[in-house]
Amino acid sequence: MMLFEHYPIRPSNLTLYDLVRRIAKYSEIPKSVFVVGILYIDKLLAECRRTKNRFYLTKTNVNNVTLVAMMIAQKYFIDTPLDNKSWAWIGNIPLAHLNEYETMFLRINQFRLSIGMEDIQRSKLLRVVRSDGSV
Repeated sequence: MMLFEHYPIRPSNLTLYDLVRRIAKYSEIPKSVFVVGILYIDKLLAECRRTKNRFYLTKTNVNNVTLVAMMIAQKYFIDTPLDNKSWAWIGNIPLAHLNEYETMFLRINQFRLSIGMEDIQRSKLLRVVRSDGSV
């Protein structure tokens, strides 16, 4: 099995756009936390490259990675975060899978959640988002 992928118990009809809209609507996280979530994805990809872990964002894992990154960013920066059960509902995935993805994400990133100016400057994903006019 690939990282952040399970064969769906029930197929999700959520596009990445739909997922991000659901996250914004139901988690009510500020835009700054979305930016941190994007930076967390960038750090995950950089760590996978550094350790030669063959991991890429794909159509089958991008929603899971995005959901977990936003959830972890919210937990780190918001005083009263949503619980994992709520996040699983937002992402339309089983709670057990979400818990597994969260553990994977944190282990790959070696539990390093602080964001420095160098992370912002070197972020490839954030440049793509900025060039699109979003965030």
